Amino acid sequence: MQNQPASLFRQPVPIDPLRHATAGLIPQAGFEFAASLTLIPLGIEELAPASAHVPILFGGEGGCPQGLYGIRPDHNLFVGSDGRWRPTCYIPLTVRHYPFHVQNVVGGPQLTIDEAAEMFRAEGGAPLFENGDVSSLHRAAFDACLESAADLDRAADFTLALQDYGLLKPCDLHMMLADGERIHLAGHYQLDGASLEVLSDSGVLDLRRRGFLKPLYAVLLSQERWDGLMQLGGVAARGI
Repeated sequence: MQNQPASLFRQPVPIDPLRHATAGLIPQAGFEFAASLTLIPLGIEELAPASAHVPILFGGEGGCPQGLYGIRPDHNLFVGSDGRWRPTCYIPLTVRHYPFHVQNVVGGPQLTIDEAAEMFRAEGGAPLFENGDVSSLHRAAFDACLESAADLDRAADFTLALQDYGLLKPCDLHMMLADGERIHLAGHYQLDGASLEVLSDSGVLDLRRRGFLKPLYAVLLSQERWDGLMQLGGVAARGI
């Protein structure tokens, strides 16, 4: 439950009935808040829909798979200048659930809100509490984020399984953009197709038993999205 982009949640605070008794949210039509996100965590059920649009990489040990949504640091290619997400492209749950997410605290899962979000209001808006009890907005956000957090935890288990079978390799990519800027993408891992080809039958059966074959093939399919992303990002040349 700790796989949220740090740059997205700038002031996360556990929702409290006293602190947020009069707090609420105002509508926000666009995704300007996600305009700087390039690597976004994906739950295991998100890998298939995301694989149709972006390459999927992996972070450190126990980290979730992540969709790569940009080439330049802090520039999400899927959020336009008008704040709209690129049409028909998959929007990760982390983004859709913002400004909420769930974290583990003493006593169990706790719904957290980013008080730095432009849609957050200390007074007014769609309320987080009504008559001293959680509002329908609060309840729906908690249920959705709790389900998403479980999906992220499952994705972290998937990552560990790929590591255990030696199916991940470092992603070290040098790129030059059309304007001459050089980009070095490192510190992440990608699925190693060569290692997958020689994976033992027992390994394949184990991954199938654990429900990991579908997400595995989704990640493999996502590697076909590199060219589209690089074209979108203005990459003129690339190399290892």
